[in-house]
Amino acid sequence: MTEMELQEQAKREFQRVVDEVVGDDDDDYEGDDDLFTRKEKTKEELEKEEEEYQSFRKQHELNETDKLGKKTASLTHLDQEAGLTEEDKFLRDYLMNREWKKPTKSQDEIFIEEDMAKDELNDELEIQSQEQNIENNLLPDATNNYRFKEQGGSHIKLYPTSYKSTIREKKPTKRELYNQRRNERYKQLLDDSKKEQRDKSLQLKRKLIRQVLEL
Repeated sequence: MTEMELQEQAKREFQRVVDEVVGDDDDDYEGDDDLFTRKEKTKEELEKEEEEYQSFRKQHELNETDKLGKKTASLTHLDQEAGLTEEDKFLRDYLMNREWKKPTKSQDEIFIEEDMAKDELNDELEIQSQEQNIENNLLPDATNNYRFKEQGGSHIKLYPTSYKSTIREKKPTKRELYNQRRNERYKQLLDDSKKEQRDKSLQLKRKLIRQVLEL
């Protein structure tokens, strides 16, 4: 039986007891099979009810003092709990602690609390499992330490490096590539122009030589 069902059963049982005690003609309470509501009462009526309730508790409680001087209380007529069922114990605590005055948890709230408790338990188990795995992985390294068993394992090897190999190669920009192509083109045109001039000069010299020979 769930907590909600136990509370509803306790409310119905309490309403039945109230109806038997105060009678159907008492207009202090109005109820049905599943729910009872209390009418607004005056301050004097509330104080009287509180006095009657405290008197009821004193009649059913036995106060004792143990060796440490701490005060303990137990119900005299329910001291022997061997014959009580879980429903009887719940009803006893419900009446003595006046649980009907406390806000009742909804079924959704109960489910949420149960889910939160399960999540916390799962998280704790997962953390424990991870810690155990870490310990298991570190244990062989701590006990064996294979690196020092290898030849030259106690020495740290150093490898020479060149600073140029560690520098990232600088790539030319688009502007630099454009200027480079333009300079190459200009140089090519200049070379072609010089070659053309040399050819013309050579032809001119040859022509002059032929004219001189013909004279």
